Amino acid sequence: MKLLRFFFLLLLGDLIFLQTFAQNLDSFGAKKISNPNQINLFEFRNWESSAGDSINAKVLEVRSENIKVVLKDGRKLEIPIQNLSSQDQDLIMIHQHANEDTNKINFYKPRVWKSKDGKVLRGKIERVENNAVFVRRTDGRVVPLPHRILTPKDLRVLEIYSTQKSLMNNQDLEYILGMHKWRDRTDRHWQIQLEFSQTGSSDGRKILYISHRNNGNLMKVNGSWALENNNVLFTSAGNGGNDVRWKCPKSKNDRKALVSEIRGFFNYFGFCMASNLVLVPDR
Repeated sequence: MKLLRFFFLLLLGDLIFLQTFAQNLDSFGAKKISNPNQINLFEFRNWESSAGDSINAKVLEVRSENIKVVLKDGRKLEIPIQNLSSQDQDLIMIHQHANEDTNKINFYKPRVWKSKDGKVLRGKIERVENNAVFVRRTDGRVVPLPHRILTPKDLRVLEIYSTQKSLMNNQDLEYILGMHKWRDRTDRHWQIQLEFSQTGSSDGRKILYISHRNNGNLMKVNGSWALENNNVLFTSAGNGGNDVRWKCPKSKNDRKALVSEIRGFFNYFGFCMASNLVLVPDR
């Protein structure tokens, strides 16, 4: 009996997920199209507006928010997708979903999501939690879409989204750099320390506080720093002789470390290294 009850609850959970997704799509106005692959958008057919009007036209181009069509008399029109009937909107969205390049998705804009049974919905990712993605529809409402009923393409999109979300931009790097003092060692025997401020420097960068030990004496120098492309950090002491570029973490999952791009023996304030100089956050 317990086993039967378990399978019953499991089946009930699946039905609830399916019903939730279907309700989200139905309330949006999406309808399942029996044979969408048999409909050629690029041949003349009747298109209906949301007001009930109809025109006979052939699609020339499908864009993100409108379609470009040509009438039989040769006139060309641009029609907002939102002005089409719900079924014609679905036709366009199915086409957009099928032809979407997953490597060029802008996650700041809405995209088309599709369920395994062919229903579609347009919305932007709000957040991803557990086994569902929460999507903000074009009407502003946020709805959950369970992973288990999305198409393989949509699941791949979620993987790409998770990867991109973990990447650090300059704003993330500036925050991390300013949170710590960066040293060559985490114990009291460190020799080099960098502190990154947000105060502007005279050379147009930001002020860098450099501390280094030379023959047992602690020396302090003011320099400057700036972030360049590809997560590269540039630091300068103002004399040109101690300018260094550092590789920064590219992902939030990477080890927090600054790795100098200089290999071999080099003198950085009297600190000679036989390999890359690596700085890590203080404890």
